[in-house]
Amino acid sequence: MSEPIRHQQINKLAEAPTPQNTPAGASSFISRAKPNIGATISEEPSSTNDKLLSLISDKLGGISLAPPERKLTKKQRNVVRALRVLQRQCDLWEMELEAGVMELEKKCHIKSGPLYERRRKIVQGIEEPTPEEVEKGLEIEKEEEEYEEDEDTPRLEEIPEEGDEEAKETDDEKKESDEEADIKGIPNFWATALSNVPEISPIINEDDQEALQYLTDIRLEYLEKEKGEELGFKLIFDFAENEFFSNPSLVKTYYYYGPNLGDEYAIHIKDSKGDSISWKSPKSNLTVEITSKKQRNKRTGAFRTVEKEEPKDSFFNFFSPPPSDEFGELDSEENEDFQVDSERGVAIKDMLPRAVDWFTGKALEYNDEFDEDDFDDEDDSDYSDDQDDDDDDSEESDGDETSKKPVAANQDCKQQ
Repeated sequence: MSEPIRHQQINKLAEAPTPQNTPAGASSFISRAKPNIGATISEEPSSTNDKLLSLISDKLGGISLAPPERKLTKKQRNVVRALRVLQRQCDLWEMELEAGVMELEKKCHIKSGPLYERRRKIVQGIEEPTPEEVEKGLEIEKEEEEYEEDEDTPRLEEIPEEGDEEAKETDDEKKESDEEADIKGIPNFWATALSNVPEISPIINEDDQEALQYLTDIRLEYLEKEKGEELGFKLIFDFAENEFFSNPSLVKTYYYYGPNLGDEYAIHIKDSKGDSISWKSPKSNLTVEITSKKQRNKRTGAFRTVEKEEPKDSFFNFFSPPPSDEFGELDSEENEDFQVDSERGVAIKDMLPRAVDWFTGKALEYNDEFDEDDFDDEDDSDYSDDQDDDDDDSEESDGDETSKKPVAANQDCKQQ
């Protein structure tokens, strides 16, 4: 079975920068978590607060902390009240900014709609790229190569294009090209792109990969407030006919808070819902593992086989989201599950505009560049001893490690 492209250091990635011809998304800015901290200073006496402030001050080496408001003079308290008026105006402008960013994001998405539809048809092999598109793509590649050479960054190994003067095909390569002529579009395009997203890669197992070969498209839709819908977005996964489930599409919907006064960030995810998957048989259900156990009747001595379903880690659990923390009633573990689910949804949403870079693995190159700049020389010296130990260990295990570059591969297509 063919497998999607994977990157060996995939867990390092935060987010790839936007290509020059792709409008930047703002979802990562909108969806940042906010600390739920009150903006006011209590005017009631509190010995507990005094002790806490004193303790913190001692821990900070005697640094002076702001006194409780009850210790301020009447004039000073009036000054604080005036400052709160100014802060409230800033909050209102922050709300306007957040709402405006979301509206711009929606407009950009609508404007890009025809491009996404064109991409869908090319990926599925419904339409072929035009000579003009291919020529423009070559120009973009050359621009990127020149930039990478200037920055002294490594490039992905390229597959020679048809007509490339530098490509000298052997007889075997010509035969391979003839065989590839029967393949429509790009097999496993979306399965590969998802597998390269660090928030998603860990939850895709081998069985999931087979099912994801039937994934033909991923679409984004914003919920329309004008239609009475809550603020949020939908991720729509379209599938070809397959042996696993009967749903032609699976939808995951995320709902936003906001904009609200008092939030550090006015808009963030509050809840999510997913479609129920209609599995064609118990054995085709990728989210459970069926175990068999023999039981013996104490009276008759007869045996029977009992099958039991156990939950199993799977990408398709993505459509059965954890409880939301809308009312702040979740414990720490449940809240963490909710936050992780939200991050996965936003990661897929951010991946869609630049899906081709995630398919090729180019998006991962950007992350490698950023990782190298995360630490300066002083930080490196702090970890020199540990690094030496790691180098010794790596010398012993070099033979077991695979390449750190994502490798493009032609794969059989099951989605057409």
